[in-house]
Amino acid sequence: GMNGYKCSAVLGRDGGFVAGHTRGHVPKERFAQVLQDVYLCSEDGGRKMDIGTFVSGELDTPIGKVVMSEWKGYVFGILGESTLKHEELGAAVEKFVAFLSVG
Repeated sequence: GMNGYKCSAVLGRDGGFVAGHTRGHVPKERFAQVLQDVYLCSEDGGRKMDIGTFVSGELDTPIGKVVMSEWKGYVFGILGESTLKHEELGAAVEKFVAFLSVG
């Protein structure tokens, strides 16, 4: 239900792929690999700098905007159109967390 949505993925805290979805713009496996790379790199950097673990992030990429967040041991990411605003991405994260909280 998000305007400009392209795909999403959920990873375990170990970086392993849990689930994904795409509208066909980007293969979910490719997007999951990008999330894994960003997440594992940030975890490694966080340990080296002693600043803690990954919490959230937002990236501008050539194929759109990515928002990532950690929730209850899972890391999830959503890819949307590059025209999306920060507030729209934040609302998508809140909606996704609310959806996951129901189960």
